Amino acid sequence: MAEKHKFVMLDGLRGIAAIAVVLFHRRWWFADDGGFLQHAPLAVDFFFLLSGFVIAYAYEPKLIAGMSLRRFLIKRLIRLYPLIILGAFLGGAFILLKEIRNEGRIADAIEITLFGIAAIPMPFPNSIANQPFYADQPLWSIFFELLVNIGFAAFLYRLTNSSLKLIVVFTAVVYLIAVAVKGDFGLIGNQYGPYGWMLLAGLPRTACSFFLGVIIFRRLGDSWISRVRAPAWTLPVILIAIFAVPDLGNIGNTIMAALSVLIVFPLIVITGANAQLDGVGAKIAAISGAVSFPIYVLHEPMYAWSEPLMYRLGLFDQVVPSVLACALVFGIAFFSLIVYKIYDIPIRRFLTSTFDTSKQATPALRWESA
Repeated sequence: MAEKHKFVMLDGLRGIAAIAVVLFHRRWWFADDGGFLQHAPLAVDFFFLLSGFVIAYAYEPKLIAGMSLRRFLIKRLIRLYPLIILGAFLGGAFILLKEIRNEGRIADAIEITLFGIAAIPMPFPNSIANQPFYADQPLWSIFFELLVNIGFAAFLYRLTNSSLKLIVVFTAVVYLIAVAVKGDFGLIGNQYGPYGWMLLAGLPRTACSFFLGVIIFRRLGDSWISRVRAPAWTLPVILIAIFAVPDLGNIGNTIMAALSVLIVFPLIVITGANAQLDGVGAKIAAISGAVSFPIYVLHEPMYAWSEPLMYRLGLFDQVVPSVLACALVFGIAFFSLIVYKIYDIPIRRFLTSTFDTSKQATPALRWESA
């Protein structure tokens, strides 16, 4: 694994998963009963799996060689926080302006914004927020991923594959029990629930897929894994087909989550890591991967700002909602690309030159974990 490699196919799959999440969050625009891409929340588990794979690829050799936890955290925070701050600021600003014009619950709006910028959950609901990451809801997954990242860089990278498998099995059981109880895996980690159990269940949900991704990275050189191949076009088709499965009820959704998280997604990542793309397909996949994190982090604030304007302009009366939704998603993707080019990259370069003086080379990945 010393050879540098560009997992271009995984870039494209990451972008597809991000778009699926964006569409799912306005699924009622495509179906009155909301029956559209009902398993798209599993895209977040796919993100966690990719994250474990790429974090292990990019950092495990460096951690073994002596990289400090402090340096690792600096790199991760530089990678993630510019967009976290922007997403939470946009979402919080919308809530604050709304409260100034209407209810006047300014203190609660400021509280929501500050917790969002810090990317930590509000410990309790307030008069506005009934969710722990109300300023920008996708931040729940970033919070738990950072926790798992810290654990990995602090000491868990030292564990053998056998020990990591035990972690995967234990966390998978806890996660699937939570899904069986709630029936909706999309809410696990993003809601409070009685005594905060749904929020707390976000940690085993994240750890399960993350450490499975680490194991895949470590085993990538095994002969049987190197033989797992398929035509490149089949991978996005399979991924979208999983997201498109309708609601199956508590037990059915639990089985679907188990099959996807523990079998299908790992096979997709293995196959994607072995795949080779070139030409136009590789360029599209690279762009898709580059904007996937901005799309994921910024889409909810963008929805919040754009929907009232569209209603005021009467667009929902003039255009079929699904067509309008597709146009808005395209706009969000374009906005995310602009933000990536003129905001995210320059700020990360500045922060890297200011706070990360490491001379250690970074592996030539086209995308990084979100």
